[in-house]
Amino acid sequence: MNKRDHLQALREADAYMEKVKDEVQKHPWRQDYHYSPTVGWINDPCGLVQIDGYYHMLCQHYPFSGAWGMMYLSHARSKDLVHWERLPEAVAPSEPYDYWDEKHGGVYTCCGIDDEGVYKIIYTGHTEAFGQVECLATAEDGIHFQKYEGNPILQRADGLTGTGHGAPFRCKDGSWKYIFHAHWDSTKVQPRTSYIKDFAISDRGTV
Repeated sequence: MNKRDHLQALREADAYMEKVKDEVQKHPWRQDYHYSPTVGWINDPCGLVQIDGYYHMLCQHYPFSGAWGMMYLSHARSKDLVHWERLPEAVAPSEPYDYWDEKHGGVYTCCGIDDEGVYKIIYTGHTEAFGQVECLATAEDGIHFQKYEGNPILQRADGLTGTGHGAPFRCKDGSWKYIFHAHWDSTKVQPRTSYIKDFAISDRGTV
């Protein structure tokens, strides 16, 4: 199974974007009105949360081409939802559960959580070996994400071909629930609920 240094992977992505950004900016198809990262493919805005006066947004992103590739997460923030500040690449594929190859898999769409002022995300990791699994990453400073050592926090259950991103929310008793979609096979998707305590899966069931 593949593995590489996460911080180094982020640095390589940021360095490449810095190298080619001027050339990309001059392209006649370059957008000026809607948000886009400095360079590369973008889709699925996600991880939306407001912390410390900023709205944060992540996006599925392949920083090395304008075509689809192994997904990363780009990061931007705004105080008014109109003017966006591009931030360093947020999460890169680096672990056996999210690092496949340059054309497949990677770090997929996430949900953002304001956990008492700390920016946390639950994202979908996708590889051939693991399929689709749910993973946790935390940015104590709101910018630099660290992957949880116990990832994936939610793996494929018996009878499932994979899991997909969903929506976490906090209950009145302080616990978390995470509703996500689960793939029973290539054609059937059914919602499921997981109960999360300290961001470790403790129980799960079909809703």
